[in-house]
Amino acid sequence: MPLIESGADEFYLAYLDIDWLNQYGYYIEYNRRGSYKNRACFESQDDFKKAIQLIKKYHKSVYLTCNSINVVKEQLPYFEKIISFFAECGGDGVIITNVLLIDIVKKYHLKIAISSCSNVTTTYGALYWKKLGAHKIIFPRDITIKEIHEITSTVTQIEYEAFIFNGACKFVDGNCLGLHGIGPSMCVYLDSQPSTFYHHDSSPLSNNEQISLKMNRYFYQRLFNESCGICALYELNQSIDTIKVVGRLMDVKSIIPEVKLLKKNIELLPQCSSNMEYLKKCYKAKDFLNDKYCVNIENCYYKETTHE
Repeated sequence: MPLIESGADEFYLAYLDIDWLNQYGYYIEYNRRGSYKNRACFESQDDFKKAIQLIKKYHKSVYLTCNSINVVKEQLPYFEKIISFFAECGGDGVIITNVLLIDIVKKYHLKIAISSCSNVTTTYGALYWKKLGAHKIIFPRDITIKEIHEITSTVTQIEYEAFIFNGACKFVDGNCLGLHGIGPSMCVYLDSQPSTFYHHDSSPLSNNEQISLKMNRYFYQRLFNESCGICALYELNQSIDTIKVVGRLMDVKSIIPEVKLLKKNIELLPQCSSNMEYLKKCYKAKDFLNDKYCVNIENCYYKETTHE
């Protein structure tokens, strides 16, 4: 309810399915956050259903996350059980990565949203999913605005979504084999451990290369925790249908200010005739959230955006 009151129009969620857990445990995830248990998923079908009903009461959209990258045929009955229950609850669509789930989603007349983990960065990728019946494509975190414009102007009559806040992992979503929920995420854990790096020919790094590597680690943490794309909103608005605030692992209280800030800037867009005008007028994260944002471009989702 607080997120709806703050201006959120679309939601994505999942629940901990007991049959899936009995067969595969927590760390083979159907939604890429199951191992975080109740931090990221509803613990019961009843709570899951109540959340969907509340969202639909206010005429908002809701999607189920089934965005596991690796799916095998033996898992399809479990996916079908989860997806059919979501359809029964009145959900709108399913976020998927693996093509094996297409027919199940269609069977229950739900919209197909293609996850950022599918790594659509070309017109060929977008066209492939459109031909299979996708309703929406969610762009990966590492895409550029130029690539977005090229894809959306070429492959039309399909919706597109882009990230705007939080979770801007520097690694490519489509190649992620990280394990979540075991202490820190595996990729974060490995990135924080003492290590020595070499060139492919085993020669040591120069001092400048070692400094660059340390800076890269520092900015990874900044990018992941204080990532923002508000300055790119005017340019994204030319191509994007929905904007995503990452928040399955976050406290609702920390997401509300981000949703409110995003809503204020969306309402500002019609008053701006150019990107530069928008950049001058927009409400920035450093002023409305905290001063860790906007220190430099390293925690920007879209670094190529023109800055003041």
